[in-house]
Amino acid sequence: VGFTVILISLYVGFYYNVIIAWALFYLFSSFSGELPWINCNNTWNSPNCSDLNATLLNDTYKTTPALEYF
Repeated sequence: VGFTVILISLYVGFYYNVIIAWALFYLFSSFSGELPWINCNNTWNSPNCSDLNATLLNDTYKTTPALEYF
């Protein structure tokens, strides 16, 4: 029983630290000069990516850069 409590505690602690790490990562990323989720000129963007300033008329499968980033 004691060993299982330790394992659960380690799992919950790891899970909590991952959430805090992601929050800090996005916080510090938002202070950069150009945000990586603003445009479609990144390696992870698909051909369906459309910039926010472009029109999305008659484009059923177009997505925003932020949706593809997250």
